[in-house]
Amino acid sequence: IDNEQTEQKDFGQPFGFKKRGTFAYKAAMWSNEHLGTTFDLGDKPLIFFAKSAPAPLPNNRRVAVEWGDTPDQHGIEVDRLMSIDSLFAQSNSFSAILGALGTNWDRCISGVGTSTLDEWFS
Repeated sequence: IDNEQTEQKDFGQPFGFKKRGTFAYKAAMWSNEHLGTTFDLGDKPLIFFAKSAPAPLPNNRRVAVEWGDTPDQHGIEVDRLMSIDSLFAQSNSFSAILGALGTNWDRCISGVGTSTLDEWFS
C-alpha cells in the first residue's frame, strides 16, 4: 500500500457510540486516557486500527481521533492492512456487493493484473 497515494487519515471510519461497552466507546475512552481527547456518549469520532501509538494499544487495536484530526497528529501509525482486511475483505456489506457482481474479495485481488473490467470479474 503506497503511503504517498493513500494517507493514514483515509483509513478512519466515522463511528458514533450511544452506549458503554461497544468497540467505539472503548476506543474513545482509550483515546481520552492516552491522547487527551474528550469524547463522551453521543460523539462520532473517527476510529482507526493502530499499528503503534504513544501508549500501549488496546487488544483490538482500535483508537479514536476527533473529526478533522489526523492519526499522526497524535503519534498513531495506522495499520493499513488490518484496516483493509476488516473494512473490506471481512465486511458483510462489501461481500454482498461483490457477490451481486458474481465475484468475491479473493477473486478481485487475484484479478489486479487484468486490463479490462470484464476480466476483473471473470
